[in-house]
Amino acid sequence: MAGAGVVTLIAAAQSKAAEDIIALGSALFCVGILLVALGFYLRARKLSSEYQISGAKDKKIDRKTERICSICNQDSAQVFCRVHVLRLCLNCLDKHDDGRNCLYVPAKRAAAAYK
Repeated sequence: MAGAGVVTLIAAAQSKAAEDIIALGSALFCVGILLVALGFYLRARKLSSEYQISGAKDKKIDRKTERICSICNQDSAQVFCRVHVLRLCLNCLDKHDDGRNCLYVPAKRAAAAYK
């Protein structure tokens, strides 16, 4: 359609035709370009929906910063035991605490504890 518009505009320019033919050629060209742009837009929407990150992955990313307790699996972990490699909430910390063995790190720095 855009090609027909260009051909009409070239033919109208060479023959010094009426303004109606030039307007028709311009309209054909614009509608053709609009259809091409619409095709690109629809293809991009289809591709973005195929490769969009799902909601489950978003939750997994959030869990990296706020991990769940390794024992009760309910509350967010506040400390990390380096000896037993456990993330603990404050309730489970009382049950797990062994002052002679355990070394604790804040849960936000747990990744640094592995180094």
